[in-house]
Amino acid sequence: MALHDALIKNFREVRYDHPALAERFEFAEDAKSAWFRLRPGIKFHDGTPVAPEDVKWSYEHYRGASGEVFREKTQGVEIIDNRTVRFHFKEPFLDFPILLGTANVCGAGWIVPAKYYETVGQDGFLQKPIGAGPYKLVSQQPGVKLEFEAFEDYYRPVHVKNLTMVSVPEAATRLAMLERGEADIMYFVPGELIDRVKNNPKLMLAPVVSGNWWLEFPGFRTRRARFTTNACDRR
Repeated sequence: MALHDALIKNFREVRYDHPALAERFEFAEDAKSAWFRLRPGIKFHDGTPVAPEDVKWSYEHYRGASGEVFREKTQGVEIIDNRTVRFHFKEPFLDFPILLGTANVCGAGWIVPAKYYETVGQDGFLQKPIGAGPYKLVSQQPGVKLEFEAFEDYYRPVHVKNLTMVSVPEAATRLAMLERGEADIMYFVPGELIDRVKNNPKLMLAPVVSGNWWLEFPGFRTRRARFTTNACDRR
């Protein structure tokens, strides 16, 4: 979300239909089409304009969560003009806006520069990704640290000019960094450390409700039960 941007997305208290790279969009009453109009003058970090061709390419090459659903439902993506793109569906696709716009669940609405990706390939893009988000990548140590700087041509003001993300697996170490001023924000404060944060007048504990958790149950192709469970034990 720092490096890239989407057509529509969640933004603070506004749900999935918040305009981002698209200044506006319309979803047909019959749920069989949707069109988006891009903001004027928006750019990728290398200075190239964000065009409908990038929207079409990003959507058609998306292979992440819900990607199969989009491919099954979509009849085609039409470029109307240099700022407008229309999605056509084979049948009413009522979930399209919420799937496309809920960025922490599905990435189909996030736009990447098509020509740049095709030029450098997947490996090159992973090494030096370019997006249209509020920050551009300065350097990275994969799995350890990411350094960003504000993208001056972003369509909204970016108030924090430099941003560094550091991966610190141990919660106690993360908190110690926060206490020493080595970090400004930490995520995932475990229960045993909450009082330590609350009792420090220099720190603020802020609840975050955007975390996603999944519970998966294994399935087996067998007639015999592999697991037995007891709903309760009254002994």
